[in-house]
This record gives sequence, structure tokens and C-alpha cells, in this order.
Amino acid sequence: MLKLPMLLFRSLWVHRSITILLASRELTTRFTGSLFGRLWLIISPLVLLAVYAFFFGEILQAKWSVGNAGDGLTSFALVIFSGLILHQFFADCISRAPELMLINPNYVKKIVFPLEILPVVTLLAAIVQLLISTLILIIVFGLVDHTVYWKWLFLPVVYIPFFITTLGIMWVLSALGVFLRDLRQLMQFMATVTLFLSPVFYPMDRLPESMQFLNFVNPLVVVIEQARIIIFEGKYPDWMLLAEYSVISFVIALVGFYCFQRSKPAFADVI
Repeated sequence: MLKLPMLLFRSLWVHRSITILLASRELTTRFTGSLFGRLWLIISPLVLLAVYAFFFGEILQAKWSVGNAGDGLTSFALVIFSGLILHQFFADCISRAPELMLINPNYVKKIVFPLEILPVVTLLAAIVQLLISTLILIIVFGLVDHTVYWKWLFLPVVYIPFFITTLGIMWVLSALGVFLRDLRQLMQFMATVTLFLSPVFYPMDRLPESMQFLNFVNPLVVVIEQARIIIFEGKYPDWMLLAEYSVISFVIALVGFYCFQRSKPAFADVI
């Protein structure tokens, strides 16, 4: 039983150098030929936040009170942006995962290449964008509301279990994507569905009672709501909830890694 976690950690540790190298290369490839290159990692969330601030603040005059974010024209935009960047991270990962083996046939046919790191590479590239967007969110919130909370340092405690959960899901999807070629289209659809079933545009208590079960099956719910508590209210996260979430995330990662390892020997034959 303990062999699987040890195999997982050993694989990630032994191949950490090539994983970081490939993640850096993927970030570079995404912006190859563009005028601003990697600056788009900063420009994109800034433009998105400005658009939301104008649309929801100036035009709709929408309000959503979460801690100190309840004041000012940009309040609703900041609250939505905090959920949207997490959803975009998740959507990017699950949309790319099904085709990771298909677009890297040279790696698949190399027996010695650790295929399990390909989802990790995509995850790391998405994490960079998420962290930059989160930093922009915190800076703008601090400037607008003249507030700084030292408890922002606890954000990684909320983010890390979410990263682990996403990685486990990516391992499953990348393995299934070899055999089910329509999975990428399905995941793009699911990414849209999760946008409206997650507390991005509304708090989860607004859902009908018959749909409250989504609090337990949607991996975005806990991370979005706990991140907002830390960022906008300057409070400690719910430690018990995070402990349960962390255990579940680790189980999901192990199951995903197991499914990937079991399916890996058949990849070369199918591709």
C-alpha cells in the first residue's frame, strides 16, 4: 500500500530538473512570436481585471460584499476575479490534459522517458500564471481598499491541495485521452459547466438546496471560498475543512497516478 506513494514522490523528485526545464520551455512556447512575450503573463490578468472593473462596477453597478471588498466600484470585479483566476487555472489544466500524450508521440515511444511528468509540466506552467494573477489581485485590492493582511501568507496552504487535486485529475484525463479522442472536447464543455456551478459569480449559499451537494464534489468550491476569506477578510482559513480537503486531494492524486501507471504500457501501441 505504501509502495504507490513512494513511487509517486520518487518519480517527481528524481525528474524535477527536466520537469522544471520543460515547464519553462512550455511557457516560452506559448508566447513565441508575440510582441510582448512573457509579459502577457502580467498584461492578460491586468486587462481582464480592468474590463471586469469597468463592466461590473461602472455599467452594472453590481455589489457583492466579501470583507473589505464590499466597498468601491471595483469590489465586485475583485471578488469575481479571485474566483475566475482559479477557474481558469483548472479549466486550462483539464482542457490540455487529454491531449498531452497525443501531442508528444516522441516522448511516448521513448521507453525511458517518464511520461508521468508531462501533466506536471502543464500544471507548473498554469501555476505560474495563477500566482502572477493572484499577486496582481492582492496588489490591486491593497491599493483600492488601503488594506494589507499578513494572513495572505496562508494562501499557499489553500492553493497546494487544489494543485494536488488538479494533478490527480490530469493524470486520469491524460491516460483516458489516449483511448478516447473526444475527451478534449468534452473537457472544454465541462470547463464551461464548472464556471457556472462554482462560486465565481455568486456565493455557494445561493444555490438551491437540491444542488448543495456540489459543495462536496466540485474541487473549486473549497479553494475559491477559502481564498476569498483570506484575501478579502484577512481571516484564517477553515483548518478542519482544509485538512479534509488535503486528505482527499492526496487520495485523488494517488488514484490518478495509479490509473496513469497502469495505462502507460499501452500508450505506444495506441498512438
